[in-house]
Amino acid sequence: MEDKLPISQPFPQQNPIPSQDFIPPVPPQPKNKRKIIIFAAVGVFLILVLLAAFLYFWNFNSKSSSKIPQQVPSQFPTTTPTSIQVTTPTPVNENLNYYHLEIKLKDPKIEPPNDPDNFLINYLAKALGLPKAENNFQVIEKIVFDTREGYPWGTKNFSRFNFNYFIGINGAKLETKIYEDNYTTIKVNPVEERLVPYLKDPDYCEMDNDCTLRSNFCTSGSFNFYHQYVEVWGCEGMTDETNQSSFDRDQEMGCTTSVSYSGSKCENNKCIGQNRTVSCIETSQ
Repeated sequence: MEDKLPISQPFPQQNPIPSQDFIPPVPPQPKNKRKIIIFAAVGVFLILVLLAAFLYFWNFNSKSSSKIPQQVPSQFPTTTPTSIQVTTPTPVNENLNYYHLEIKLKDPKIEPPNDPDNFLINYLAKALGLPKAENNFQVIEKIVFDTREGYPWGTKNFSRFNFNYFIGINGAKLETKIYEDNYTTIKVNPVEERLVPYLKDPDYCEMDNDCTLRSNFCTSGSFNFYHQYVEVWGCEGMTDETNQSSFDRDQEMGCTTSVSYSGSKCENNKCIGQNRTVSCIETSQ
């Protein structure tokens, strides 16, 4: 007789076979892992922000360092105008009409009003009845003075309205007479033709006596006696006749330097300083 399992005994079961549609549940990620991911994302974002800021400031500083430093005006009129006009010496038209002006204040204590006309070039254009222009430099292209008479900047009894000048006018002509207003009289005289080359070019000469040692704006050396007038200018550093700047010269010598000449001569219609000597006046620290 065959052995039979008891009815009450359960039938042994094997491991169930999962169906093809069954998707195992994804276990929840630990909270610590989520925090790590969030902190990592924030860290990457902050690094990108700092990198962008660094690149911006680096680019800004690079552009700033490539700019030429603004020149500091070295001379100003005693009466400060309401608007600032910075002028620099520039080449002028060869075909100008030149005149000599003797300007006298009617009252030495009273100058023209402090307004835009207080600039000499604007005042002269108005006082002499010259044609109106958007910029008076288009009409009066050159103002020159004779250094043997002094300088209109910073002299003891300073007033640029009480001085003599040569002017070069483009197109217009003046009558040789006395012009006047409430503040000045301006006597206009013709200029001898032989003086014109000297007024056009401070280097020009015909003989040694035409030359002197002086500075011409930001250059020191030998020039003739006629210096161009501008209202305001500035120098980043002085240069000499070799076009070497004082900064480069100081770097080369390792000290604060000074340039001197034994004299000046006229060579090929150009004033030239003689026996240029560079010396240290102070040791650089």
